[in-house]
Amino acid sequence: MKNTTLVYILNITPLFCDDIYEKGYNKLSPERKEKTDKLIKKEDKLLSVGAELLRNYALFQNGINPDKTEFVKNENGKPYIKGNGLYFNISHSGEYVICGVSDKEIGCDIQKITSINEKVIKKCLDQGEIKALEKETDKNKAFTKLWAKKESYVKATGKGIKSGLKDQKGTKACYFYEYSDILGYECSVCGFSKMRVEFLRVNLTDIYCCSQ
Repeated sequence: MKNTTLVYILNITPLFCDDIYEKGYNKLSPERKEKTDKLIKKEDKLLSVGAELLRNYALFQNGINPDKTEFVKNENGKPYIKGNGLYFNISHSGEYVICGVSDKEIGCDIQKITSINEKVIKKCLDQGEIKALEKETDKNKAFTKLWAKKESYVKATGKGIKSGLKDQKGTKACYFYEYSDILGYECSVCGFSKMRVEFLRVNLTDIYCCSQ
């Protein structure tokens, strides 16, 4: 997959069915089960289960057995595969989880389009971005698209959201790849060199069959 990034997309809605959820939950690592058990909201539990299921599927599709893989994190919590040149990144929002896999450092983000408020805009956008947003007809969609780009950038750098979303200019040159084909959502992939990006939709049947 030289110079190629594959972004797998999963709708986790079927996990609302108890039998399907239990089947997925039983495939999780002990660490993920513990994390999922601590979550209160049903939606958060579903996204937690879906995130590891999709990650494992994506890695398996690219020649890596997750059960025989050691995962480590950098000082900001970004996960990596120990001793392997393959990178991955996960994001989830609403009813979707995405997982990007690449031979290059990447950041992926998906955001559900929701109503925005002035406090969030002033906190996350600079003056130029605010002026550009004011010209947009669909401000919610435009803001969400920009938010996803910013999130994908800080995830690609490995610094995470605590590095701030407002001022990212003059940092590291990057390339963005956007995907808007999921109704009500915006996706962004960020990398530090040009690459081919493919967005691939999968379902739980694909994942369960793969892991049997």
